[in-house]
Amino acid sequence: MADCLFLILPFIVVVSWVTFLITCPPIKKKQVITEPLSRIIEIEAEKFNGTSTYKIKRKINLSETVAYVDMWRSHWCTYYNDREFFFTPRINEMLQRLRQFDVPVVTISSVVDYFLPSSTQRRKGLKAIEKGRLPILEEYEARQMAYHHEYIPGFDDICMYDGLERYGPTRDNRFTPTIALSDKDYFSANFRESAECFVGLGAKTVIVFGQHTNMCLMAVFLYCQQVRLDLIIVRDLTDGCWVYPLQKEHVNTHTKSNVATNNYFDQKFGCSILSFDLYRSLRQISPSVEKPKYQYFLKTAHMFKNFL
Repeated sequence: MADCLFLILPFIVVVSWVTFLITCPPIKKKQVITEPLSRIIEIEAEKFNGTSTYKIKRKINLSETVAYVDMWRSHWCTYYNDREFFFTPRINEMLQRLRQFDVPVVTISSVVDYFLPSSTQRRKGLKAIEKGRLPILEEYEARQMAYHHEYIPGFDDICMYDGLERYGPTRDNRFTPTIALSDKDYFSANFRESAECFVGLGAKTVIVFGQHTNMCLMAVFLYCQQVRLDLIIVRDLTDGCWVYPLQKEHVNTHTKSNVATNNYFDQKFGCSILSFDLYRSLRQISPSVEKPKYQYFLKTAHMFKNFL
């Protein structure tokens, strides 16, 4: 009897195991997050409804996002160079962080074709510009200074005032050496080209850094508006043009001027965020395996080893 039981025991085990496999419910597979989902971050942003600001939650797909920076080496604006000293290290940090997630960076310089006409970045920029050269952008002419009165009554500004230059009669439109430039960046030479570059790269969202929000950057906003691009300014890393002797009767501090300009942007063009919130939101996803390779201004290329 014992020998018989020994012989049929393996058979009983096999039958029991097969019965279990047939009757048990299927094992649910763990949901796999696809690449597009893994590239989406959520961030707190600010909007303006005409009377007050309010907070919203924004989702940004980094696969459809471009970073844009307008920051020259120096400027005749009386405030530009002071702000440049403060802004550029932090802009540099944020751009280096965004490059880790393969976000294309577009940088403007009106003299790029004089100094770096054959650079990889300029050639890539021109290819993207050609691809994004839409009739609506070619026919449109941004008149950013025509809208100043809408957000600061009485405000009327121009790029340069005689006798108010702080560092000589000319500006230096070259790239600032305090912002490192990667071999994967794109260079544009004017405001229309910048918008066409965004379109050519297939961007739906543009994150903006630099100066001036009510002048040069405003022109880019207007071009982007024609093709319905989603615009986001980094509030603490952008700044407006403001000259106290001429604008003190309309808005008596630089901060108030920035608030008025930012509110106008948040109402007409998009929304604004803070750099800290952007940095923190990037922790929601994993960076690219490939590290950015820097080509210009290498002294400032690896200043932030805590996340490089």
